[in-house]
Amino acid sequence: MSTIPPNQEEKYSFPTARFGKRQTPWNLLPLLYKNGAGANVRTVIDRIKAGLFGNLLSHRVPLVDAIHEHINHYLISGRSQFTAKLKVRLVRNFFSWCEKEDRELTIDSLENDFISWSAFQLGRNRAGDVQLTTSSGVVSSLSAIFDEILNLRAGLHSKTQIHYPRSKRNNDNSNYSKQNLEDAYSFGHFLYDITTGLSVDAIRGTLPVIIPLRMGGELVEWSRLRPASIVKRLNAPEVSPHHKRETEKTRAAYIADTSLRTRHPLVNLRLEAELLIFIAETGMTLSTAYLLPYSKHSYRSIIGGYELSRVFKDRAEKEVLGEIHSEYRLVFEDYLKWRNEMFPNEEDGLLFPLRSAMGRATHEAPSFAAVKKRCERLATPFIGARNLRKLKVNFFLRETKDPDLTAEMAQHTIETLFRNYNKPNHQIALIEITRFYNFHDPSLTPPGPGVCVKAEPIPAIESDALIPIADCLSSSGCLFCLQQRDIESEDYVWSLITFRHLKTIELSRNDTAPLDSKQHPAYLTILRITSKINFFAQHIIHGKDWIIRSEKKIEEGNYHPKWDGFIRLNEYSK
Repeated sequence: MSTIPPNQEEKYSFPTARFGKRQTPWNLLPLLYKNGAGANVRTVIDRIKAGLFGNLLSHRVPLVDAIHEHINHYLISGRSQFTAKLKVRLVRNFFSWCEKEDRELTIDSLENDFISWSAFQLGRNRAGDVQLTTSSGVVSSLSAIFDEILNLRAGLHSKTQIHYPRSKRNNDNSNYSKQNLEDAYSFGHFLYDITTGLSVDAIRGTLPVIIPLRMGGELVEWSRLRPASIVKRLNAPEVSPHHKRETEKTRAAYIADTSLRTRHPLVNLRLEAELLIFIAETGMTLSTAYLLPYSKHSYRSIIGGYELSRVFKDRAEKEVLGEIHSEYRLVFEDYLKWRNEMFPNEEDGLLFPLRSAMGRATHEAPSFAAVKKRCERLATPFIGARNLRKLKVNFFLRETKDPDLTAEMAQHTIETLFRNYNKPNHQIALIEITRFYNFHDPSLTPPGPGVCVKAEPIPAIESDALIPIADCLSSSGCLFCLQQRDIESEDYVWSLITFRHLKTIELSRNDTAPLDSKQHPAYLTILRITSKINFFAQHIIHGKDWIIRSEKKIEEGNYHPKWDGFIRLNEYSK
């Protein structure tokens, strides 16, 4: 005899959700029965009808009604069914934990129940069972539901001890973008190797399919058939010959069957790779790209590639899908040819018709589980659809330096571009900061000691053939230019004295007579530096102390970094 009140099963269902042929529709009715939340979703309704879970717990009805209203409204408003599915799963897990802890599970007890559950999640994190990002994610997702039910402004998450983890940034920011691009190129090669390795002949041929990879190694694909070397009935000595022959016969029949029934894992692997490449090229979102219907396509030549469009049946209209590189046209057309051979009778299906033995809902975008699994196997980074779009947008923005053009290409507003896609680039930031200071800072960095007011050299002393020319090229010339300025600092004094030491070495290697050395440009430079040092000693408060410490550094071989390399070269060339 059924213990379900009339119409209750229908009340807690989700009519707007779409499911595959073999998928079990969601229903929150089991939450109203003791231990119903943790039961098998495929059989729990029938078991409730059979009276195996006792009577309905009426004190839970207001809470379950509120949860159902939240998720149902989420679906009706056109939000992601995949996210709604995660909400249902989180609620079931929460109820299951609360039942094990003998908690009341009512609207009045919900806040305390949630805080206790979050403490349990924190304990799992501290024990090393889950990462902090996972714990924080599930707490945040569940609190979003309960905050609405309890009409809380501050939010339940703020009342827990689980906080959002600080984002971990690469300490070497200069290599961050470079590493991203290197990973993207490697991932792109990996995807393309999958598409070329899974041709129609390969998929319909014998198993396993061997896919060579340019990164090194290969993928060995058995299409869900276990390799013979690990099948117990083929290798265990206690297995009778009769059973071995049966197993070999079953395996041979599986290999001989080249239909989608046995080869859909290989087909899905290529479809996932093709879909990721398509998203990387066109910049489409996953939800849009996956639901594209199969149709004829046209190409309009543009600079650097083509504008790819979908042609509607029996109409002259076209839908622009995005801009692609010219090289991708051949890849895309090769895919269309492959798709027509693999799915000859599905001209009205999806452009990327993924298959499932469990009858998955065709409207649900894939999670790319097949490609992820291969990436984990090869220890290579996986880049999802969203990150591929971000890489494309940021690369385009860096190359063009035009936010308006980039936003138009990505089909977003400027605000959305900078809020959700733009990532600061260390190298570009350095270049822009340098350009800013070069443009706005009145002091310039000259080749000699000190700073320069203006890059227009003016001789400070009447022209003489022996005096270094006042220019912006030689270090000595800077000291004889009116644009040169001294800096009142110990570092500058250290630089002057080190430069004088360099000129002393240069003068000591002069082959002319001692009297002629006094007419050498290096000697005149030494005199110029000495006069500046004397000025510091006489007129600057800490000048004498700076000079003493700097001269001691020179005696110890501790030279100013600006001149250290030149001095070492002179010493080594003796």
